[in-house]
Amino acid sequence: MLSHNSHNQIYAHSSIEESWKKKMTALLIDQSNENEIGKIEPVACIFRVPESLRQKDHEAYTPQLVALGPYRHLDHNLHQMQNYKIDEGKNFRHKLRNSELTEERTKKLTVELKHKGKDIHESYRGVQFIWYDQLALMMIIDGLFLLAILDEFVHSNEIAGCPTYLRVISSSGKMLPKDAILRDVLMLENQIPWFVLKEILSKTCSESEEYLLDLFLKFCQKISPIKGEWPECPHKSLQHHHVLDLLYQYITFKKESKETKTNQSTKTPAADSAGDPEARNGPLDCSRFSQLRNNMSIFTNIGPIQIFLLILKLFLDILRVFGVSVETMFQEKQVLIPSVYELSKARIKIKPGEGGTRYVKFDGKTKTLYLPKITLNSTSLVVFRNLVMYETMAKPEFLHFRRYAELMGAIVDTVEDLRLLKKFNVLKIDEKYQMSDAEILEIFNGMTGTMRSKDATIDDQIEETNKCYNTYPVVRMKRVLKKYVYSSWKFLAAFATLLLILMMGLQTFCDVYSCPTAFGMAKKA
Repeated sequence: MLSHNSHNQIYAHSSIEESWKKKMTALLIDQSNENEIGKIEPVACIFRVPESLRQKDHEAYTPQLVALGPYRHLDHNLHQMQNYKIDEGKNFRHKLRNSELTEERTKKLTVELKHKGKDIHESYRGVQFIWYDQLALMMIIDGLFLLAILDEFVHSNEIAGCPTYLRVISSSGKMLPKDAILRDVLMLENQIPWFVLKEILSKTCSESEEYLLDLFLKFCQKISPIKGEWPECPHKSLQHHHVLDLLYQYITFKKESKETKTNQSTKTPAADSAGDPEARNGPLDCSRFSQLRNNMSIFTNIGPIQIFLLILKLFLDILRVFGVSVETMFQEKQVLIPSVYELSKARIKIKPGEGGTRYVKFDGKTKTLYLPKITLNSTSLVVFRNLVMYETMAKPEFLHFRRYAELMGAIVDTVEDLRLLKKFNVLKIDEKYQMSDAEILEIFNGMTGTMRSKDATIDDQIEETNKCYNTYPVVRMKRVLKKYVYSSWKFLAAFATLLLILMMGLQTFCDVYSCPTAFGMAKKA
């Protein structure tokens, strides 16, 4: 016989199946609901970070103090904060109008969230099945805590990066900085769906949905390292899944003009090599040397030539043992775009632009590359890493922010590049937070992996910048020298070494066997 729990589990899964059938039927007959502010169909919008990436950057993707949502709600290391989350939620309710959460309201809210259990479950990809009553209580506790943190941050005079402290004491007895809580709130795995927060707010107090969106908008503006912009009438036009999704929209949004729409309709995404000066020119062709060697094979019946080829083969084999090939001697390092230092040497100016990442622009007339202004603090690394991860998993066909991250990783290569970006007012470090140059370089160079992305908006500007860079006389001369002189001397040095070995071999051969006799050139008596 099946146990009581087994019956419940079968019933729960049957209920999910029936709900799915009803939803699919409604879609087939074009049944739709009335639009609501910020409402979109519940889809998978919160994801687990792949374990391989988590191991490389554990603190950027794994909550350190607070768990929000089902992924890490029962994590033993984070469970000690449970009472603190409940207390903060209570304080937030007391702050709002008519916000007393009575037993009757709690039951009503729990029932409403249980009815939305399937939608909540679908919002988290890869999460194990959780009973809807347990999931509802989890959402109430975590949702109220998240609203409390957002409200406290927005309506205080604090700035992200300021080392203010909570009244929470860690297991080691130390006060915990609020930045640690903010970093956890911004992580992809710790997001709470928008429709859940809206339901909680509507059932616990008299605040409107506009209040919740205002809270989200102000939080994103205050926490964002890049100052973006909102569309006109954001309360009517914005659709978002959670805090991180809204922050992504804030940073990547751009008001499109008629000219922009026309250009986007006529242009195709540029390939990686289109904006790559090194990739366009490609490595120096070594096929001539291979052809020369093949042509010399007709002389292999001659003793000295055969000896030379054997020595050449031995020399090349020795180079391969040490990881060096003749072909790589003529290849140039492929880069997406020159560094800030190299661009400055080529008389290309770099200035801060107005707006987010879609405002990356190169002005050919003034030879100026405009980049979004960045303000770094203790939350910036988590923001950048999780925005790239969210875009990669939720919008794989639209990797705009990832391409921007690749652009910044390419132009920021050394400490000198950082110094110049600060000088040009493109990069600013929050004065309340001290960061070493190594930490800043890690933010830019560790945002993306080895996979290259494409984005027409940014790729066009990269290509224009590279074209201008390659026209600078010093750069052109440097490339000519690098292509025809610098690369050639390596081959010439190798050839001279082989020739010297050959001459020494011939000399030894002649000393032992007498060259005139060996080659049939002995003088007749």
